[in-house]
Amino acid sequence: MYYASGNYEAFARPRKPEGVGSKSAYIIGTGLAALTAACYLVRDGQMSGDRVHVFEKDSIPGGACDGYEYPGLGYVMRGGREMDNHFEVMWDLFRSIPSIETDGVSVLDEYYWLNKKDPNYSLMRATVNRGQDAHTDGKFGLSDKGALEIIHLFFASDEKLYDKRITNFFGQGGSGLQLLADGHTEFVDLTENDLVFITNGGCVENSSLSSQNPPASFHTEIKPSGG
Repeated sequence: MYYASGNYEAFARPRKPEGVGSKSAYIIGTGLAALTAACYLVRDGQMSGDRVHVFEKDSIPGGACDGYEYPGLGYVMRGGREMDNHFEVMWDLFRSIPSIETDGVSVLDEYYWLNKKDPNYSLMRATVNRGQDAHTDGKFGLSDKGALEIIHLFFASDEKLYDKRITNFFGQGGSGLQLLADGHTEFVDLTENDLVFITNGGCVENSSLSSQNPPASFHTEIKPSGG
């Protein structure tokens, strides 16, 4: 592991990794972690964008940071966050992403300008019955087998991962991804040149909309598969 002092490396361009032109990446989920991985693959890994494949089970991409217009209520992003004092990694990423509305402007510029014009903060988190415990702690919807597989992978050293495939840690079967799209099952073959990224979602999967005064109610029907 290499550790640097300071953040000067955030402004340096890495050398192009050897063989990256023949590699592909498959990212499961379109949440913040997944999209961040895709950005770093393109920016720092210098992988061509058409070789980065992102899969999402829901109709709206974004994971916990999806945007949705609730008729009669307004537009909401469930995973919205306020700027903290030390979000250096996020700032570094956002400065690399161009605005889709204004030429020569980054997403960080837009974020900064908006926060200066309309500063905001929140003292509330999602609860039920005016602050009562919703008893959702530890309910991730994982089987015991799946949880043990994740733990096994989490505690594996780098040396134990060098020559391993994802199937060595998660289930049995061939080397590939099985996707369910529009009711049809598709299979993506994977090779030794492919990378797979799996994200396990955010803590606001089953969130609901409210305001700063009345607490949000807990509606399991919003997303039956949510945690």
